[in-house]
Amino acid sequence: MSTAELIGIICGVVVALAALYALSSRAIRWIADRRRKSKLPYHPPEFDTGRSDPQPCSFFIKMGYRSDPLERFDTYGDIEVEVIGVNFGPNIITYLVPSGHADHLMRDPNILKNNTKVRQLKQQASVMFAQRWMSCELKGHYCYSKDGIPIVYSRQYYDEFLNNIRKKYLKGVK
Repeated sequence: MSTAELIGIICGVVVALAALYALSSRAIRWIADRRRKSKLPYHPPEFDTGRSDPQPCSFFIKMGYRSDPLERFDTYGDIEVEVIGVNFGPNIITYLVPSGHADHLMRDPNILKNNTKVRQLKQQASVMFAQRWMSCELKGHYCYSKDGIPIVYSRQYYDEFLNNIRKKYLKGVK
């Protein structure tokens, strides 16, 4: 095989891979757009493969949500909750966390760990949310994280609340 033929084959493979990438990118954007328009929660893209399918549930915010033993409120602004009618086992802690509908600033663990301003804003938003909904039964969806920790999404309540806070107080932050 000559060098020219080999270069021709390589160019053909590169063109085919570029076309495949363009198709897959459009498909990924289409799926993401459909998810955003859906009323159902979905996993944030960074966690899409490690979590189980969300199941409908009712839950309430626990009184000591800020002093959780895993310190997720201090680290991420997550709220400790109790799912009604589901027994996850003894000493299992369940957290209300943002789904993929929430803005990435309010859900990305790396941003929340490393950006004090964003973390404090999410913590303040979580306190306001908890104070507003403390005595209420809320609707959401639970699933398991890749570590087996049960987590709850509430697009209708929590995600929308966080998105409104983000728009109001973090306008220029990306």
